[in-house]
Amino acid sequence: EIKHVVDNSCSELSVQESIDLWVAAKRYCIPRLQTRMQDHLRANLNIDDAIAACCKNTIRLDDHPELREILVAHLARNIEEAMVKKAFVTMSEDVLHSVCTQSQMLKKLQSAVDTP
Repeated sequence: EIKHVVDNSCSELSVQESIDLWVAAKRYCIPRLQTRMQDHLRANLNIDDAIAACCKNTIRLDDHPELREILVAHLARNIEEAMVKKAFVTMSEDVLHSVCTQSQMLKKLQSAVDTP
């Protein structure tokens, strides 16, 4: 199945399947698959899936900083939508802090860009 995903389209994969394959690709040192899954996640991630991945106990985000960054960045860019989700407050304190901090930095950068 992994060779099929590396060589073919991964469009039919769910976000959770992409995360699971990304973790496996990293564990078994399959960089091409890891890159494909990162690209797939960036293109297909939604708020609910990002929150679910951050809350899932089977994935230690501290062990996967690249995955953590993708999830945190997505939630930070969409903070207003993410905060109204009930599960948002169930994420760990360090992930919540990262999301909020990155969201504030993005707002400051946007403000600086918008200021003539």
